[in-house]
Amino acid sequence: MPLRCGARWDGDDLLLVVRVIPRASADAVLPEADCLKVRVLSPPVDGKANRRLTEVLAEQFAVPRRRVTVERGATGRAKRVRIQAPRKVPAFLLG
Repeated sequence: MPLRCGARWDGDDLLLVVRVIPRASADAVLPEADCLKVRVLSPPVDGKANRRLTEVLAEQFAVPRRRVTVERGATGRAKRVRIQAPRKVPAFLLG
C-alpha cells in the first residue's frame, strides 16, 4: 500500500516523519508533502509535548500509547516516530 507524507512500512510497523508544533491552540494532524505536521496543546517542557504527540498519534492509528515511540528527535521539532502494528491507517496517509 503506497503511503504519503514521508511514511513507510518497516515490517508490521509504520515509520513516520513528524514535525511537532507545541503550544498550539488545538491538537491536530496536518499532512504535508514530506512529513506530518502535528499540533499539540502541550508545551515543550519535561517531555510533555512528546507525550501528547504519542497520545494524538495513538488515537489516529487506533493503538495503545505504549505502541507509539519517538525514535529520533526527542528534543527537537523534527522527529521520527514508530507505530507498532497500527490497527488503522488514516486516509490522509493513503495515496
